[in-house]
Amino acid sequence: SEAASLSAAQTEASEAASQGAVPEGASAAQSAAPAGNPSSQSISPSAQSAASSEAPAPAAAPEPAPRPDETEINVIVNDQPVKLTGKKSYVFVDVFDHIEFDLTKPHGKMVITKKNGMRAEYSERIKDGDRLDIYWEK
Repeated sequence: SEAASLSAAQTEASEAASQGAVPEGASAAQSAAPAGNPSSQSISPSAQSAASSEAPAPAAAPEPAPRPDETEINVIVNDQPVKLTGKKSYVFVDVFDHIEFDLTKPHGKMVITKKNGMRAEYSERIKDGDRLDIYWEK
């Protein structure tokens, strides 16, 4: 009969609510209320967040501290400051990951690389405060 199936559904919803589950076809708010006691309605945390239209804004995560095996350096590349992070030491070629300089389309005879005014190789070590110049020789 209809009354027996309704009672079975309420019992299933009540049991599921006590286990934190929502039975198929029931809303979270329906399953959170104990059967037969509408005055003591408790809403599960998942139902509360679903019912709330405004979620609290996540707190801004602090910038992680550098790992002991990583160093951060600041260099000047073509008169622009560049921060390099994530490695223990750096070589000249590492700056290409942080600047826009297309090596695939030549704009001159060859790429000139300088460190502190002197010609530099791609594999040359760089340190905090170095001034680097990268340009195409015409």
